[in-house]
Amino acid sequence: METETANLTPIHVDQTITLVDGTLVSALPSLMEASVLNAEKGSGKIKWRLHTHFEVAKNWPVRMDLTPNDGGDNDERAMLAKVLEADR
Repeated sequence: METETANLTPIHVDQTITLVDGTLVSALPSLMEASVLNAEKGSGKIKWRLHTHFEVAKNWPVRMDLTPNDGGDNDERAMLAKVLEADR
């Protein structure tokens, strides 16, 4: 039985391949509730987003940024535009 991958042709890539994940971290606020409060509501129910860059060849994260999950300058697209290096 042939698989679909048997028909793939390898290609050469000159740039570093980087995977980016913007995981939403909801457990972190409960750990930090005593020191981080939502200014508007006074509650500790704040969500954070962990923007993680993995280099495929290294199989290791090469950059991590923790931001509040409030959109705008902290959403995934905006963060990627700010920190993505050339040739990645």
